[in-house]
Amino acid sequence: MVKSKKSAGRPSTITPEVLSKLETAYRSNCTDVEACNFADITTMSLYRYQKANPDFVSKKARWKKGLKGRAKMAIAMKIFGGDSKTSQWYIEHEERAEMNKANVKRLQAETKRTLAEAQMAEYKAKILEGGRSTDINIQIGGDDDSN
Repeated sequence: MVKSKKSAGRPSTITPEVLSKLETAYRSNCTDVEACNFADITTMSLYRYQKANPDFVSKKARWKKGLKGRAKMAIAMKIFGGDSKTSQWYIEHEERAEMNKANVKRLQAETKRTLAEAQMAEYKAKILEGGRSTDINIQIGGDDDSN
């Protein structure tokens, strides 16, 4: 006679129903805490499950990205359907985003220029104090330029 194996310990709190609730929450872009509250589990239970099931983490990331994609598709469908208000909103939104990017680049350039001017002023002050230019270590424009 073969004995059936019994699982040791408590039953898992992560049931198919809990997984379904977690998926729903993550598809709504909820945080771990919000998803756990919705599924009525502790965050520790979630983290233990994730450790034992690493593929769940990648699924969770895909689910969370889905909401933004669906929102973009919904906007596109309204525009393609001829909704002029959505079209106008989209154009204004994109123009604001482009202006923001341009302002960030302008501010970064101004910051670099201001830093270079400050370093030059420091360099000139050291020379006026009687230092030799070869004793002054100054770097203009840094290597951290990521543009």
